Order: sequence, then structure tokens, then C-alpha cells
Amino acid sequence: MKKNYFFLAVLFFGYIGTFAQIPVSYYVNTHGKKMDELKTAFHQIISEPCDVLPYGWGAGCLATQFVKTDNYGDGRVWDMYSDVKLYYPNTYGVNIEHSLPKSWWGVSDETSDIYVGNVKAYQDLHHLSPSNVAANTAKGNYALGEVEGDIPYNDNGDILPFNNYVSKVGPGKSFMGYEENTVFEPDDEYKGDFARMYMYMVTCYENLSNRWRSVGTRSMLQKDTYPVFTVGAQRLLLKWSREDPVSQKEIDRNNAVYAIQHNRNPFIDFPNLAEYIWGDSIMRPFLLDKTAKSGAFDGILPVLPDAPVEGDVLLSTTFMTSLLPFQPVSVTGEQGWKYTSGYGAQMSGYLGHSISNEDWLISPPMDFSDVVSATLKFMHVCNKGSVANMKDNHTLWYSVSYSRSGEIRPEEWIQIPVPKYSSGTSWNDWAAPEIVLPSELNGQGKVFIAFKYLSTDSESATWQIKNLSLNVSRKSLEVGTIPGENADIHIWFDGNGTLRISAPEKVERVSIYGIGGELLYEGRGVAGVSGISLPAGLYLVKAVCAGGRVFSEKVICR
Repeated sequence: MKKNYFFLAVLFFGYIGTFAQIPVSYYVNTHGKKMDELKTAFHQIISEPCDVLPYGWGAGCLATQFVKTDNYGDGRVWDMYSDVKLYYPNTYGVNIEHSLPKSWWGVSDETSDIYVGNVKAYQDLHHLSPSNVAANTAKGNYALGEVEGDIPYNDNGDILPFNNYVSKVGPGKSFMGYEENTVFEPDDEYKGDFARMYMYMVTCYENLSNRWRSVGTRSMLQKDTYPVFTVGAQRLLLKWSREDPVSQKEIDRNNAVYAIQHNRNPFIDFPNLAEYIWGDSIMRPFLLDKTAKSGAFDGILPVLPDAPVEGDVLLSTTFMTSLLPFQPVSVTGEQGWKYTSGYGAQMSGYLGHSISNEDWLISPPMDFSDVVSATLKFMHVCNKGSVANMKDNHTLWYSVSYSRSGEIRPEEWIQIPVPKYSSGTSWNDWAAPEIVLPSELNGQGKVFIAFKYLSTDSESATWQIKNLSLNVSRKSLEVGTIPGENADIHIWFDGNGTLRISAPEKVERVSIYGIGGELLYEGRGVAGVSGISLPAGLYLVKAVCAGGRVFSEKVICR
């Protein structure tokens, strides 16, 4: 089998190169936090100070800074919307473009009663870029997405579909339950840039969440501070962020904007941050000194506490304020999982009459590589349906091969018997099963659990689930333990101090442990990750591959 090579730039001895210089104390208050609490901690840091410049092209206005923030070289400014060469100070044919459409969160009209508080978002350079006029006209305020089919070249922004070979605007294709009528699709090399701009905006300006607005079907946002993005938008932005990792262009731009506005885009500084807030690491605390960075801190970090001790609870949620960390996937039907305060996650196929539905509620991927036993607990109640069909229509499943594509493949899922159900005739008859998960899950690098709901055109119950927890017992970390067959993977430090991994499949996560078992580094298996100092010594490196296989190897750093 041909091997693919995935490089992690795990650098030591103070090497910095051309990477960012991240202010050493800037992000300290984010350490140890998770999910919504983590997002809010970043909001509190990057929203003040945020010294935006006046909007426009005049002296002292923000557009005059494009020559610094978007410097392509040779007097050109970098246009992510077209390949038209834009030269400064000649601004003919150039627009100031909001990556996240301003019509989604407010207006710039000073006479509007919602103007106050929106002005910074309107003038924030972190999401403003120079744009060719035609591309900007075509983009309008359409949602991000991927355009369906081949679109012929057309650079007239007044006529859709539009395709100038950098930007496309046209009919959106369905992606993991995310559907828009017309979408804007940037070039592949900029998709991660746009994803991180969107993530920055909903974090820096989460105080404007009550003003997020839909324009037709074009908004990707909800009126809340977390998770803010709709489920489909989360999937799309995470996909783009993973496929187009942080580039040197983004690093340089982040530093340039910081010099002007005195705030940073943390989704550039920490390439994995989106995973801790919306992705596959939402159940892990964000550890400032151990997570992957796009550059080095400009000094020595203060002593930070170890990761919060959470006992043996791997997963816990009430479902009272969000479905997260679970994700809903609708296979058939018009209804879907939602959450309700006081009742938790809820699914019903009834909307004036019974409707045929198949809907799943799927956990984030969980690392069971060192688990020796796991017990799942939750409360649930079924009502308004057939008691005879209750156990067949409301079921529990697990998978070690689900791809998070939003596509349910029956062969990837195995049912777990649920020992306790409610009577099916009362809202107050909550059942509280305790389920020991199958032992074959122990040692797996990626485990999903899911609730599956079924209804028909003649019968539809309501299923409510709350107060879920997954408790595990773990084996102690032993240096030298190598789960599974290790012959086709090789992990080593090269002569420059870069950690290299040769594997037959994509490496999704890498963890580095000291000889005493302490976690020293954790990050996704993508190129360009840096910012950890490792002295010479012996380390245990664990790699979790996309297929769920886990490898660990003792590695000497000289």
C-alpha cells in the first residue's frame, strides 16, 4: 500500500522562522475551558481592545491599510475573489468586501436604531478584504457553500451563475444536510480563510447574536451565542478549515491587522481552535501550552494549571440548552432533533399528522484507546406512539467507522440493547438505563454512539432524552505499549526537530507524552503545526488515524 506522509512541525530550541509572534499573555484566560465557555473567553479577549478605523478609502480610513494587510508584492493587493490584478493606490474597480455579509447582523446606517454596537463589526479589518467589483456584485449576501455542477466562465457580476475561475456563485449542492438555493464558493486555496473569518466574527461579536438575521434562506446563523452556526454551516466550515489549513498569508495578515486594531484572530493563531468549539475536540479542555499553534509565543508563558481533573466522565450533557456535543442527522422526513429547556433532546414525527422519519442524534468521536470499560447513563421517555413499536423505533447504536459525512451507512452501525424504556403512555414516566458498552469498543481510537428515531405515516411517537453521561475506566499509560499492528507506520524526529509520521492513511490526531505519562502536546495531523519546545529525551507519541486505528511509538528527540 502506498504510504502518505503527514508532517507535524513540532519545533524546539526556540526556532521561530517566519511564523507568527503570539503575545505571550494575550490568551491566558482561555486555558482549560471548553465549548461555549471557551468561545466566550476568546470573545472577551479579542473584542476589547478592537480599535477599528473609519470605513472608506480616505486618508486614515481602513481601506488604505490593505497595502499592509493584503500585500501581494510588487504594489499589488491580494484579492481572494478574482485574479484581476489590483494595484494600490489605484482603487478603481476595487470594493471593500465584508466576508460575512453585513445584512446578516445589522446595518451601517447611522440613523438606524440598531446601528450602535454594529459599527465595529462593520469596520473590522479581520473580515474585510479588497475585492474585484464584479465578483463582489455576484457574491452579494449569499451564504457560503459548494456550487453544484460545472459552470462556464462568466465574469459579469450582474448575471448568475457567476464563475471567474476564483469565485463561483450558483446553485448550491447538498452537503451533510446543508442546503442553500444559491451559494458563494471561493477558490479551494481560500476556503479555510473564509471559514476562519466567519468563526472570528461570531466569536468577536457574539454580543450581537440577538441581531443575527436571515435574508431569505441565505443566513448560516442562529440567534444565540453558541453554537451560533446552524448544524449544516458548522459542518461546512469545519470541512473547509480542515481541508485548507492556516497559510503563511493568513499568519502575515493576522499580524498586520493586530498592529492596526490591536486584536487577533485566534482561529489563525490556533489552527485546532475550531475543533475545540464546534468540532471533534469539544469534550477536551483547551490547553494553551499544549495545543497546536501557527507560531511561537513572544515570551515565556506563565505557569498554567494542569488540565482540570474530570474523573472518569468522558461525555456529559443535559441537552437542556443545546444538542451539542451531539449532531443531528436526518435521513428521511421533514422533522429533526431539537432541544427544549426542561425536557432535553426531543424528536417527533408528528406535524398535524404522522410523517415518516428516520433521524439520528450522533455523539462526537471519542477516544477509547486506553479505555477498559465504559458505562452509558441517560434518562428518556416515549409517549404518543405505539407501545408495541416503542423498542423498535427508539434505539441506541455505536460505530467505529462513521466518517462524519452526514451519510448513514447501515453497515457501519451496530445496535446496543436498551434495557429500560418508559411505559409509553405518560410524560412523567422517565426511564434511566445504565448500559455497559460492548467490550469490543475498548482500545478503539474513534467511537461514536447514536440515538435513532423512526416514525411512519401512520404512527409517530415523541422521544425525549436528557442528563446523559458516559463514564469510563482507563488503563494506566505505559510507554512502549503499541496497540494493534504497527508495522506500517513510522514516527520519528528528523535532524531539524520536526516530528514526522509516515502512515498508510490520514492521521487525524497526534498526542505527545513525557516519560512519566504527562501530556505535552496535542493537535490534529496536518502540516504546518508548530510552537512547542521539546528538550532532548524519550517521548511516547500516539497517532489516531482516520479509520480509527491507534498507534503509539517510543521516539527519541536528540
